Amino acid sequence: FEEYIVSVDHWVAFVLLGFIGGKMIYDRNRENKVSFSWKTMIVLSFATSIDAFLVGVSFACLEKTSILLECVVIGITTFLISCGGCCCGINSIIS
Repeated sequence: FEEYIVSVDHWVAFVLLGFIGGKMIYDRNRENKVSFSWKTMIVLSFATSIDAFLVGVSFACLEKTSILLECVVIGITTFLISCGGCCCGINSIIS
């Protein structure tokens, strides 16, 4: 059973993430209303906490790796992508 799952797991992840991304694009083009209510923020913060917890657990399961180096790489990458998103957002507001 494990061999079957391992052979298709990356495709399942690809399809799911593609569907979620496509739905986000579809919803964004359908309506211009953006909701930042406190309920939405609570749900998003909870989901982010679960994601961070699972990443931490997976790092703890790795044996031959430097967690410090990986955290630095993840931090720098997140910072650069966030800066790019902010620049794109500012440019879209200005124009």
